[in-house]
Amino acid sequence: MIFTLTPTAGASSSLCKLEACSRSQVFSLLDMGTNYCDLKMLFCGSKDGCKPVVHDFTVASELTESFQQSNVDLRGCLKV
Repeated sequence: MIFTLTPTAGASSSLCKLEACSRSQVFSLLDMGTNYCDLKMLFCGSKDGCKPVVHDFTVASELTESFQQSNVDLRGCLKV
């Protein structure tokens, strides 16, 4: 996993741009979005349908890009 946090210009110190990437190091054609879910669960907030442990993060907008046949659907991560 690779994370880049960049402060948002002119905003309060609690706002930032988060860029993250996760890709399997082995062949994982049927990973069902595991890498996306692993990343998303680190900053998923209650408005996204998650149950935050300590901090309830808010995500303004999200741009996702899937690699090969991976899944980037948050609903798939939250299935019980």
